[in-house]
Amino acid sequence: MHRLLRDYQHRVGYFDFWLILFVGGLVVIGLLTLQSIHLAGGEYSSNIVNRQILALIIGIAFLVIFSSLDYHLLAFIFPFFYLVSIGLLGSVLLFVEPVRGARRWLEAGGYQIQPSEIVKPLLILFFAFFLPWGRKRWGDRKVTVISLGLILPVLALIFFEPDLGSALLMLAIWLFLIWFGVADLRVLLFFLILSLILVPFVYQKLDVYQRTRLLSFFEPGSDPLGGGYNAIQSVIAVGSGQVWGRHWGMGTQSHLRFLPDRHTDFIFATFCEEQGFAGGLFVLFVFGLFFWRLANILIKIADPAGRIIVGGILGMFFCQFGVNVGMNIGLLPITGVPLPFVSYGGSSLVISLASIGLVESVVRNKASVI
Repeated sequence: MHRLLRDYQHRVGYFDFWLILFVGGLVVIGLLTLQSIHLAGGEYSSNIVNRQILALIIGIAFLVIFSSLDYHLLAFIFPFFYLVSIGLLGSVLLFVEPVRGARRWLEAGGYQIQPSEIVKPLLILFFAFFLPWGRKRWGDRKVTVISLGLILPVLALIFFEPDLGSALLMLAIWLFLIWFGVADLRVLLFFLILSLILVPFVYQKLDVYQRTRLLSFFEPGSDPLGGGYNAIQSVIAVGSGQVWGRHWGMGTQSHLRFLPDRHTDFIFATFCEEQGFAGGLFVLFVFGLFFWRLANILIKIADPAGRIIVGGILGMFFCQFGVNVGMNIGLLPITGVPLPFVSYGGSSLVISLASIGLVESVVRNKASVI
């Protein structure tokens, strides 16, 4: 099989099929779990699988399109990515009516689009070309300070939706971009310390429900039917699967709807309840292979822009994975961060697959030698 793949690569140009294989495995896990939720019935049973399959088809189309492009051509329009990001996030605050106190979605043709998901790869592309360009003109420290000034409006717009989880995730992605684009440990350490200093000020600006989530993280038992409910039910669901799980469609916490958002934020807990500790380890193993492949690509990239693109996308997926699994097993506070390729959500799946297309574009255009 390896020989056939190598022969095919010589004919069409290099394409990392192993990366696609690991992504496909995660998508299949997600679809199987959603199908289990569908068969169990309830408010999510009508079209949850069909909508995810539609998003998968659209995402595959974007993956093919982006992987076929020469990413170097995007260097001529990189300021456009930043302007579009600000425009999308600003339109949410200006034109969207709050739903349960939050404004996070745009309506388009009967479908909901989450701009904060779209902005992630757009900003990765922007900084991938801005940072090398800025380093030549201003040096490492100055370009880092300027990039901070550029990311702060993005963080503020997301924070005031309000969406603290996505804002923190975007900050983490920016730190990854600075690391791969500037590679100055002193600069990175400075901003990490600055972030810690600002924590008390940010806490004062949080909504009541966001503060409740943070406080419930440290002591979920203090409010088991309120702020600590989600965390408690998620941990119960993971633990009730024991070693081999209750099997497909047999989860009590998830299918009896004790576990909220079982198809999105807590899909990992749903899967672990049905497939047990062994199933959870398998998911972590597949994610490990996925991150290993991205890292393997990253270390062989010579082009600065290509390196930042792959490093930023690796950081984006790694942070989403870590936060989602961490909150499902009670190690991190509850946030609305989906599990990449697995959680239900059209915006997340399409953008995730499009991001893989960008990685393949870097690989195919000989930014790396594998």
